[in-house]
Amino acid sequence: MLIQPLTHAQQTSRRRERQEDVRGPFFRDQTAILHSMAFRRLKKKTQVFFAPENDHICTRMEHVLHVATIAVTISRGLMGAGWDMDTDLAYAAGMGHDMGHTPFGHSGERMLNGFLPGGFRHEAHSLRVVDTLAQGGKGLNLTRAVRDGIVCHNGERMERALSPEAKPRLPEEKLTAEFYPATWEGCAVRMADRIAYLGRDMEDAMTAGLLSPSDLPAELRPHAENLNSFLIDSFVEDIVTNSPKEGCLALTEEAFHNYNVWYGFNVERIYRHPMLQEYEARTTRILDMLLDALCRRSEAYLDDPGRALKDAEGPDILYQDFAQFYLELTEIYQKGEAPRLTADYVAGMTDQFALEQVRRLLWPRPIA
Repeated sequence: MLIQPLTHAQQTSRRRERQEDVRGPFFRDQTAILHSMAFRRLKKKTQVFFAPENDHICTRMEHVLHVATIAVTISRGLMGAGWDMDTDLAYAAGMGHDMGHTPFGHSGERMLNGFLPGGFRHEAHSLRVVDTLAQGGKGLNLTRAVRDGIVCHNGERMERALSPEAKPRLPEEKLTAEFYPATWEGCAVRMADRIAYLGRDMEDAMTAGLLSPSDLPAELRPHAENLNSFLIDSFVEDIVTNSPKEGCLALTEEAFHNYNVWYGFNVERIYRHPMLQEYEARTTRILDMLLDALCRRSEAYLDDPGRALKDAEGPDILYQDFAQFYLELTEIYQKGEAPRLTADYVAGMTDQFALEQVRRLLWPRPIA
């Protein structure tokens, strides 16, 4: 049996002590995430297709739920092989892993990465949301293991094999891309993240008319009607069967090769599709306008908090909402941190809210 690198006491520790209740620490984290405003906003944030009006196109909220359930399935399968896994932990980390994602998906992330000194990574920002920004600056006070699974859920590529880091660091010390999860459940979430979007993005592309079933790779065409389920089942079964043989979370070489081929198909036929490129160009202009306007306002607030008090009671909904955000979190910002304040606010926007606020900037408020 493979054991966890962190003890149970380390996994369940919180930044502020809290008396646990009947739910247990990780299920309690699930409920904290579920009731947070940042989680609620995921239902109107882009996964791949911008501001969708079709209710059957995947949004960021559906994606995180896919990730959570896939991570739990992997964990249950490995528990059957004698591994020390906790499905409540896997589900909580999956639910929370994209809490800090931007509007307009990775297009928004690229914009904020270029705007914010030091760059912007949604993994690190997700940790910032649950630790610092949520609950008016109090944070959600999640367990260490869930926070770790959130900040380490991603990397730039799908690894064939994953193991927890040998000498676990605190989550707040792992804000860059080179770090790995400290638990097996965190590794399951990291793999589940890639598995969750592969087939779903193909299905959404067919729904949106960017692909037809005949465009799919030949080996996937027979499964076009239930493509996402087929791919999830295939990869999860491969991991559950192969991992005990290798002593780590691992795909077989064949499954890993197939994943990379099919992901390459998505890159060429979906993510680089001219329609998505056109939408990205438009969302880039939208966010550029918002960032410019709000950064100037941020500087004004940091120089004179009284300006924020005026805006909070004023008629302009964009600045009213932004001022209220700042006034709730005044203590965490210092002079000179206008880009940080701006990025924190813009990253929390939904697609629709960002679009509406740009419309307000472009069209003056009626005089009468």
